[in-house]
Amino acid sequence: RRYRVEITLVQAGTRDATAGGVLSIAVSGERGGALIQVPMAELDGNHRRELPFSLRYFQQLELPIELPEGFVPASLLVEYRQGRNLEPVRQSFTWRVEDEPPVPAL
Repeated sequence: RRYRVEITLVQAGTRDATAGGVLSIAVSGERGGALIQVPMAELDGNHRRELPFSLRYFQQLELPIELPEGFVPASLLVEYRQGRNLEPVRQSFTWRVEDEPPVPAL
């Protein structure tokens, strides 16, 4: 139930300036037969809603999380806002645990 989420942010545009903003995550999956989304504040032991970032080239963020009892994760949702931009950028990733044996196809 405890995991460490690692996110690497890379500045693809102008690298002469520092890029900064905030990042948040959520995990979507199933619990008790229902599809739900667990927000970062419920995953993080410190109940943080977002993490600040500041980078020139790249930055790696690590966030220890704990999934709720009986929750089966399916995907990691990452959302970030850069600078004063009010429109967040969202991206979803299939839930994957490193060093976990692959699930055999049926």
